[in-house]
Amino acid sequence: MRKFKIVTLLIVLILFVYLYFENTSLFIVQKNEIVSNKIDSNFDGYKILQLSDLHSREFGENNIKLINKIYKIDPDIIVCTGDMMNSTEDDGHVFINLVKKISKDYPVYYIDGNHEQLVEYNNVGVYDEFISSLKELDVKVVKNTKIKLQKGSSYINMYGLNVDLVYYSTKAALKESNIEYTEDNFSKTINKETFENNKYNILLTHNPIYFEVYEKSGVDLILSGHVHGGIIRIPFKGGLLSPDQEWFPKYYHGLYTINDTNMIVSAGLGNDTVNFRIFNPFEMNLITLRSE
Repeated sequence: MRKFKIVTLLIVLILFVYLYFENTSLFIVQKNEIVSNKIDSNFDGYKILQLSDLHSREFGENNIKLINKIYKIDPDIIVCTGDMMNSTEDDGHVFINLVKKISKDYPVYYIDGNHEQLVEYNNVGVYDEFISSLKELDVKVVKNTKIKLQKGSSYINMYGLNVDLVYYSTKAALKESNIEYTEDNFSKTINKETFENNKYNILLTHNPIYFEVYEKSGVDLILSGHVHGGIIRIPFKGGLLSPDQEWFPKYYHGLYTINDTNMIVSAGLGNDTVNFRIFNPFEMNLITLRSE
C-alpha cells in the first residue's frame, strides 16, 4: 500500500509538472506535407509557416523563443490566421512587435479572427490603428480578397476570408435564429469564379467549422484555427470543447480531407476564455508543398 501511494504521488507530481510546462512555455512545430498535381516544380518544397490564435501571448521576452524558432525553420512565407490579439483591453502590440522582427526577412500575410472583428465592431479606432501598423510593416492583409504567390514563372493563389461574427455563435443560437452559413454566404464574400481550376488555391479563414461549405468552392488547401485544439485533448476521443461551446467539435486539430480539399486546423499559440490546456500543447504549423 505504501509503495502504491508513492507511485501514485509520483505520477501526480509528474503530471502536474508537465501541465505547468505545457501551459507556460512549451510549444511545438506541427508538420504536414501536402502533395498535389497542381503544385509544379517551382513550388516543390515551398514552406508555409502558419501562426494562429496568439492572443497576445509571449514565449520568452518579446517572443524571442518564437522568433528564434521561425528563423530556424526559415519558411518561404508566414501566414497568420487570426486572433493574434484579444477582443478587450488589448491594442495588439505583442503581435505588432513580433511582426517587426520577422517581416524584415519573411513575407507575412494576415487575416482577421473573431477577436479582431470584435475590436473593429466595438472600438474601430483601435482596430484601424492595429491594421495600419501591420501595413506599415509591409504585412499583406488578405481581407476577403485574392493574392498571387509568385515563384519563378509560376504562381499559386491565396485567398483570405472573414466569416461574419454572427456565424461564430453557438449552434443552438444559430438554430434558434434559423441562421445557416451557406455557399451563397461564401460567394457574396469571395467570388468563386476567381478560383482557377488549373492553379493551386489556398484559403486562409479563421473558423474551420464550415469546412463543407469552403470545400464546395473548389479550394485545394484551407488553413484555419479558432478551436484551440479542443482545449482539453482526450486520448482516443479528441478535443473536448470549442470556443463556440460545442462539445467534441468535429474539426478541432490537424489535417482533414474532403474529396480533393485539405484543411489544417492549428491548435494555436494562445488561450482565450479558458486559460489552460491539457495534453494540447501550443503550436505553430509548418506546411510543405510537394509536386506530385
